[in-house]
Amino acid sequence: MSSAKEDILARIRSSLADAPVAPEPVRNYRRVSELNEEQTIEMLVDRLIDYKANVFHANKENISEVIAERLGEKSTYVVPEGLNMEWLPADTADRKRVTDSGSTLKPGCLSLKELDAVDAVVTGSTVSCAETGTIFLNTNPDEGRRAITLVPDHHICVV
Repeated sequence: MSSAKEDILARIRSSLADAPVAPEPVRNYRRVSELNEEQTIEMLVDRLIDYKANVFHANKENISEVIAERLGEKSTYVVPEGLNMEWLPADTADRKRVTDSGSTLKPGCLSLKELDAVDAVVTGSTVSCAETGTIFLNTNPDEGRRAITLVPDHHICVV
């Protein structure tokens, strides 16, 4: 080892010699909300709107219609391989879906250039935090790989 490197490491060691031991963190996290389901949803919607996201309510019966409205009549959109296909509208001559396999090692994985050519992406989500307005995507089969959620201009996320 060079003497300059030894000098630097020696100075670092000496400056850390009297460093106190970090205290054990207190992990008394709140695990249950005091809000009911309606209040929690209202808080999440409020936070998402504050972040300039558009929020649309859907249920099992009308989710494909709500997504169809968001996609519009003419669009090409990508979906991850594991997405619930019942959520999606039927393809038409002007609106069609492309499925991404999620792995560059598997056929059907879209390139960045192909992703840039699609109008939108539709995914699910792992979980949301109403208090912070955070939607967690974890590359699960219904969420897809990170690139499909970042490259297209329009992301429709089912929470």
